[in-house]
Amino acid sequence: MDINITSPLTATVSLIQNQNNLLEVLKYVALYAATGIAALLGVYLQGRSTHKLEIAKARNIKIQKQWEIFSKLKGIQSALPQDYLDTYQTGVFVKAQEAAARLHINSEENQRLHLDEARTLLIRSHENKRLFSKDRRELYEAIGSIMLLFPNEPKLREKINPIYSQVSIFESKFNNDKLQTELNALIPGILGELKKWGETFDPSKVEENFQKLETWKIGKMKEINKLVLEIVCQQLLDLLNYLQVEISSTKD
Repeated sequence: MDINITSPLTATVSLIQNQNNLLEVLKYVALYAATGIAALLGVYLQGRSTHKLEIAKARNIKIQKQWEIFSKLKGIQSALPQDYLDTYQTGVFVKAQEAAARLHINSEENQRLHLDEARTLLIRSHENKRLFSKDRRELYEAIGSIMLLFPNEPKLREKINPIYSQVSIFESKFNNDKLQTELNALIPGILGELKKWGETFDPSKVEENFQKLETWKIGKMKEINKLVLEIVCQQLLDLLNYLQVEISSTKD
C-alpha cells in the first residue's frame, strides 16, 4: 500500500506560509497602529503647544494693556491735582476780589480794579472747570478699563471707590455759597447788596477787614492744598502702587 507523504508535507508548508503571512500582516497592522498613534500623539502635542502659545500670547497682550492703562493713569495723576487747585483756589480768589472791592468804600477806582480782576478770574475759572471735567472724564474711563483688565478684588475696589467721592468733598467745602457764607460771617454784610456798602462798613475798620480777608484767603489756599495732597494725590498714588504690584505679580 502506497503512502502519500506529499499531501501532509504540502499542508505543513502551506500552514507555515500562512503563519508567516499572518505574522507579516500583524507586523504591518502593528506598524500602522504605531504610526497612527504617533500621528495622533503628534497632533495632540502640537495642539497643546499651540494652545500654550495662544495662552501666553493672550497673557502678554493683557499685561501690555495693563501697563498702557497704568501709564494713562500716571498721566492723569500729573494733571488732576493741579485741576483741583486751579478750580477751587480760583473760586476763592474770585470771592476775595469781590469782597475787597466792597471794602473800598471811598474809592470807586479801587472798587473797579478789584471787580475787573474778579471778572478776569471768573473767566479763567470757566476754562479751569472745562479742563477739570475733561481730566475727570478720562479718570473715570481709565477706572472702567482697570475694572476690566484687573481681577475684581475687594482690595482694588477699596482703592477705587474713594476716588469717586473726591469732587463731592471739595464741593461741600469750597462751593460759592459756602464761601460767601463764610465771608459774611467773617465781615458781616461784605457780600451783601451794593446799596448797603456805605451803611455797613466803618471806614476806620477797613484795614482791619482787609487783614481778615487776607487771612481768610491764605487759610483757604492752605486748606485746599492740604486736601489735594491728602485726598487726590494720595488716593491716586495708592491705586497706582496697587496696580504696579498686580502687574508685576502677573508677569512673574
